[in-house]
Amino acid sequence: MARTTAAHLHEAPAGSKAPVRLGPRTPGDDGTARECRRGLSSGFIRKIKRNPENYYVNVHNSEYPGGAGRGQLRFEDKPPEPNNKRDHIMGFAR
Repeated sequence: MARTTAAHLHEAPAGSKAPVRLGPRTPGDDGTARECRRGLSSGFIRKIKRNPENYYVNVHNSEYPGGAGRGQLRFEDKPPEPNNKRDHIMGFAR
């Protein structure tokens, strides 16, 4: 996949579209985005934690500016061990 140019958090269940709720900073050369929680209230973070399946992340790159990939959030008691730092986009702990 080409270098990530943007990633956005949307509030919608699988199969649905919704406006952007959070647009983290553009990922750096290493593919990671910092300060992903900036602009989110603690109440909104709690809402995500209660029902992560109602949110998805859309990742963009130059080859697919409309969206190169989409993934619904989910809660896991213990996140999987990533094979490399690009395997884990976003996670929340309860």
